[in-house]
Amino acid sequence: MYKFLIPLFACFICTSTQLRAQVPQVISVPYPFSPTVTPSGADAAACNFAGTFTLGQFIGQSNDTNLDTIYLCKGDSLLIQGNGDADLSGDPNGTTQPGVAYIFYSCTPTISGMTLQTILTDPCLKLAPNNLPYFAFGQPNGNIWLFNSGNLQTLFNGGQPVLLHFAPATVDDFFSTQPYEPVSPGFPPGPCVNVNTAAQFEVVYLNAIVESGVSSNFGNDCLGKFRISGGYPQWNSSAKYTIDISLAGNPSVK
Repeated sequence: MYKFLIPLFACFICTSTQLRAQVPQVISVPYPFSPTVTPSGADAAACNFAGTFTLGQFIGQSNDTNLDTIYLCKGDSLLIQGNGDADLSGDPNGTTQPGVAYIFYSCTPTISGMTLQTILTDPCLKLAPNNLPYFAFGQPNGNIWLFNSGNLQTLFNGGQPVLLHFAPATVDDFFSTQPYEPVSPGFPPGPCVNVNTAAQFEVVYLNAIVESGVSSNFGNDCLGKFRISGGYPQWNSSAKYTIDISLAGNPSVK
């Protein structure tokens, strides 16, 4: 909310209660992908399935949270809720907690598995400095809150609005920074990984709407000027701001 003799409102104004966010997490693996041997026989794992999800509760100001492209204003939150149809039976180590996390992509992913090495060949991956994917972890069942804190714009696009693709992926050890395990020592980690590329979705993270250049020094309380930036028109230059102007001391006066 901005007051310059007036309150200012615009489409895609962004305020919300902060909830748990999708924080980009840098993962690691036990050792490089150097072994030439591949799992077979008793060492081969049955393959997993990352499952599907349903869009859950939305908290915020965006007026477009459909799956074609989700738009989140600064401060908006949206629940991604796993449907319970994931298959994690291919986890190579039954003593650790498998689960479903979400991988960051710059475009629509096309490679679904079935090994971590294969997943890493997807040209759309957002890779961390260690050349492994960025992951977002919510709950092992695939539930996660998307939250626009502004951090993703800073990390991935120099502070400008950014479009990111996400896809659910199976992990072997959900609560570890090394979430992929080998079937046995000497084998590469991640022998049975599934990315459900059919369930990929895209999200545009918008910046907050802000004012600048405020001036009311015109000798007339009914005159003033200001500039507006951020929100949806910052992402789509053909879009226009919708602004409602009213008297600060009496909002009923337009």
